[in-house]
Amino acid sequence: DGDPISGEALRRLLERGGFLARFFATPGRFFDALLSSRQDAVFLKLDLPGMDGKDVIRVLRSDPCTRRMRVIALASGRGPRPGPEPAGGRARGEQPARGEDPKAVDVFHAGADEYFRGPVEPELLLARLGSLLQRLEPSLREEKLGLGKLEVLPDQRVCRLDGERV
Repeated sequence: DGDPISGEALRRLLERGGFLARFFATPGRFFDALLSSRQDAVFLKLDLPGMDGKDVIRVLRSDPCTRRMRVIALASGRGPRPGPEPAGGRARGEQPARGEDPKAVDVFHAGADEYFRGPVEPELLLARLGSLLQRLEPSLREEKLGLGKLEVLPDQRVCRLDGERV
């Protein structure tokens, strides 16, 4: 999130909801943090300084270490809704149909797990995050790679040789 005020407000909301949360002002700082710690989920503003939010999602999905991270994309509720025209076109100045958000389709195609256009109800945001994280837990226990006496749990960043942690 390039806006420190909204980023800090989201961080405080998540912490009040019982989550450990950190705020990063730029995609570069976020990617630097990923090198040293594993994150289960990310709230990602789409209008980031220096890098499009959809590109950040694509990078996360292409890396085996972050592929399973839950991505909740957030778009500003201000201004006209961007995106392609519907089939058959739209009259000049005509707004999208109620509930239609062309940007949402692009965000899901990029790999987002959830998408919100602001302003967002805080309780809904916390509920959706909780639901996404519940679905994450079984997959963490399932993925295991092995070769002979070597066992690797990539999402947990654990390696064992002959049953002992290496």
